Amino acid sequence: MLKNLPLRLFQLMLVLLFALGNGFCYESELAIKLVDVSADNSPIRVSGQVMFSENNPKAGHYSYSVNASASNVSDRSILLMIIDFQANGRSGWGYHHISSRDYFFEPNLLKPEAVENVDQPLLSYGLTSTDDKTDMEGDTRLEPKAIAKVEFVQFEDGSMWGNKNSAIDALDTRTRTLHFLNVLEQTYIETGEQKFLDKLSTTTDVFLIDLLKSACQEKGDSSYFDCTHKGIVRLLEIAKKYEMLGSEPLRFR
Repeated sequence: MLKNLPLRLFQLMLVLLFALGNGFCYESELAIKLVDVSADNSPIRVSGQVMFSENNPKAGHYSYSVNASASNVSDRSILLMIIDFQANGRSGWGYHHISSRDYFFEPNLLKPEAVENVDQPLLSYGLTSTDDKTDMEGDTRLEPKAIAKVEFVQFEDGSMWGNKNSAIDALDTRTRTLHFLNVLEQTYIETGEQKFLDKLSTTTDVFLIDLLKSACQEKGDSSYFDCTHKGIVRLLEIAKKYEMLGSEPLRFR
């Protein structure tokens, strides 16, 4: 019987049998255009795409990655921006991530007409996941979509645009970082190198300081103090002109 089947049909049958024997494992990728749904007067415009990957749907594996850029369409430099990304592929879990970009400790702000890369790392889901559950799970087939919404912007002069509640965590992180940087420098001034290093070793869960320590550790023990202390002094110098904004009440234009 099989020898009478057309060659193409026979080949398809072999492919199907092989797939079924291996759990029907395959990977499918879909590029979804990112739609900016921000308010018309938003100082930032977002563009790009979200890549949705569907790998072995029988086991329920899905992943998302965001490739996007943010353009400053205002006439002022931007100190902080917060963008809400959401997406769903053809099935499985939805994607939701809040991106926060703070230039408070950086030498260059996002100037008018400048464009910043706001790519987000790969995020994967499986049926055993319990985090970030949405109503877009299981085998439901969905219309793929991806949106970006600018939630909040702080300008160089301290004035703000958008939903102040979305900025609470970012401003708290900034304030905590500034506080610990000042504590570390004051510790060095008052008690010297060793006490500074002791204090530095117990200062954890402050992202910028942890990043500095990690970078300096790669240079070796002999230069660790010089590296970390110079880094902290430099960060304080950069932040000095914005320092009052770190603890000021939220105020709007």
